[in-house]
Amino acid sequence: MSEPLSTDAHSGVSATTSLPVGAGGITLYREPEDTSSVITDAITNATSSVWIEMYEWTNPHVMQALLQRKNQANTANQPFDVQLMLYEQAPANTYNPSHFTAPDGSDFTLSSSIETIAQLQQLNMGIQASFCNAVVDTEKHAKFMVIDGKTAYIMTANFTEVALGGSSYSNWPAHVIGEVVHALGAALTHGATTGGSRPEINREYIVVDNDANDVHALKTLFQNDWNQQAPDFTTLYASAPNLLISGSNARPNPTNSRVLLNALINFACQQSSDIAIEMETLCDESPGAGIGSIEQALIDAARQGITVRIILSYMAGQSIDTSNAQAIQTLTAALQSQSPQKLFIRKDTKKYMHAKLILTEGMAFVGSQNLTPGGLAWNREVGILVSDTTALGQLKQAFESDWDESTDVSALN
Repeated sequence: MSEPLSTDAHSGVSATTSLPVGAGGITLYREPEDTSSVITDAITNATSSVWIEMYEWTNPHVMQALLQRKNQANTANQPFDVQLMLYEQAPANTYNPSHFTAPDGSDFTLSSSIETIAQLQQLNMGIQASFCNAVVDTEKHAKFMVIDGKTAYIMTANFTEVALGGSSYSNWPAHVIGEVVHALGAALTHGATTGGSRPEINREYIVVDNDANDVHALKTLFQNDWNQQAPDFTTLYASAPNLLISGSNARPNPTNSRVLLNALINFACQQSSDIAIEMETLCDESPGAGIGSIEQALIDAARQGITVRIILSYMAGQSIDTSNAQAIQTLTAALQSQSPQKLFIRKDTKKYMHAKLILTEGMAFVGSQNLTPGGLAWNREVGILVSDTTALGQLKQAFESDWDESTDVSALN
């Protein structure tokens, strides 16, 4: 889908643009290192409620933990509020879907959002399950969870096996992998055309945030999306300034993701800080409209002498790779005469780069937003600005490890 650039897509960000202080006191988890237990433990230990808004869900461990916890509460005759929303048009896994035995003894199969919601309704356990009703014409791409109304999980990760620790499908035939690779969010290892070799894991990040204002804002957003109501973005942003929330059909687009990410890049320039980016899709441009402000900001940063390193996903022959190639061409052409070089772009051929990260000295962005017109404005997305020093150190360590195993784009052409 080709989304139009939002109305501020060509605007620069001045030195006076306000950047929030960033979330401190958060906990960061990295996938695949921390596995699905990050999510299953949170659900198992929940005392009163679990609300989940998720783009794609094919991970049996997470669904099984949710059903077991709800069944435990039902058996004890204790109230336990479970509400979940899935994206109706999320990629489906119909070749060899995961399944497990539900509490009533039936076989629960995770092949598509449509089937998952139908099965949850048939179980009659008191779980409220719905397709996401966010008032957007594009994708409902957010990935967040609220536990007990007090703790928010803001994620780059879908609830899939490749996202949370690793895939169980590494031995599929290569032709089958090719058919379902988009649905799984994974990619063939560079050069692997036979034998079923492909990355079995994604790079993902999960931010656990206990800030009462952030949690309240996400609960409000969840209720808006459940009830098909357009959010009051002005109020959400005022109460929770570290949150980046995309997704509106309004013109001009009122959402803050583009503005705050521009401000973050400008912050790095002011601090003379390197910029490190991990991104599934980078293509902030539209046909006939030129490039958007994010690509321009990265070009301007490199021209100012800021080192910009970018790791992108590698999915040879797929639309994501085509979009990334367009941005790579734009960025490298704009800086081709620069000496010494300040822009470096690689692709991770060992893991699938599904993360969405912009890392600077003192501040980072983590969320569901790709650097595309849809991710920055039109899709439902959720992200957060982080200033917690421990988390920043963990993000830097992960980025450097990923950088070392990635391959320069010039070697993949």
